[in-house]
Amino acid sequence: RAVSGPSPRGDHAMSYDAARGVTVLFGGNTEFFPHLNAETWEWSGTAWTQRVISGPSRRLIHAIAYDAARGVTVLFGGATSGGVMNGETWELCTAPSISAPPSAQTVCSGNMASFTATGAGSSPRTYQWRKGTVPINTVANPSAATATLSLTNVQPADAGSYDCIVTNACGSVTSNAATLTVNTPPAFSQQPASGAACPTGSAGFSITAAGSSPFTYQWQLQTAPNTWQPLANAPAPLPCGGSASAYATPINSPHVTIGIRPCPGSPTAPQHFQVRCLVSNACGSVTSNEATYTICPADFNCSGSLTINDIFDFLAAWFASDPRADFNAANGIGIQDIFDFLAAWFVGC
Repeated sequence: RAVSGPSPRGDHAMSYDAARGVTVLFGGNTEFFPHLNAETWEWSGTAWTQRVISGPSRRLIHAIAYDAARGVTVLFGGATSGGVMNGETWELCTAPSISAPPSAQTVCSGNMASFTATGAGSSPRTYQWRKGTVPINTVANPSAATATLSLTNVQPADAGSYDCIVTNACGSVTSNAATLTVNTPPAFSQQPASGAACPTGSAGFSITAAGSSPFTYQWQLQTAPNTWQPLANAPAPLPCGGSASAYATPINSPHVTIGIRPCPGSPTAPQHFQVRCLVSNACGSVTSNEATYTICPADFNCSGSLTINDIFDFLAAWFASDPRADFNAANGIGIQDIFDFLAAWFVGC
């Protein structure tokens, strides 16, 4: 096999370094008469590379073995210049490297996060994890002195970049930094407020969510104790029957317009419904406080609130025999409709 590399020689020693996948050659006699050298070469399986390092003096008939437990190549003895035998022990140390760097982590607050930096090179190796450029106290967190850093009950303050310094007798190496992202579950910084609308109208409801985005939003209507019906863009019938229905638009939004058509019953009496919003993110879900949606029959002009204009508009419709003025839906438009409307208006709906 024609390759460039060490000069012809004999009485050298070779050993296979399993951790790095190379065969190490040291020393030997390069001429018929003793001509010792102290060259170190490494064979990768395809090419020779000479390592220019300080180490043992020139020698031959020495022994080399690889210590797999510590990741070092050990040399013992040999004959040096003048044929002098010696009992020296040398170790070929391989500088540390990172064979597998830590990976970025995203966790929810209160959970555990861990980073692993797989080191290579001669043993023993030490590890020191850092957050940013600050070493992590290994007394408070002993895992900061190991290949795997463990963080328990992580909080937003723990978010940041983490790296690991791996050290052995030959030097140190710092891993790439890995980012820890800490998400928080949803919470409410603004709860929904109650609203009112006329029987054919709608009312706006809003919430403000805190926590880690993105959020999803689902507005719900209580249809029975402990029973909540999700609201959609299209009106959906309500269990109370008749033409009762409800909708919310747009869906999946913190700000919606809700419309509810009344359940069967007295047309002059207000109806009250409870609505709420379910907010979710990657860390969980939470429901808002309940807000009251009031169907207000006395809001004649559907402005969303009772004003004197509702009275004026109702009387104008009554005198014009507008079908809307049949407030009590009984026997057509009559003087009783005025009495019933004013009674509803003065009680606030």
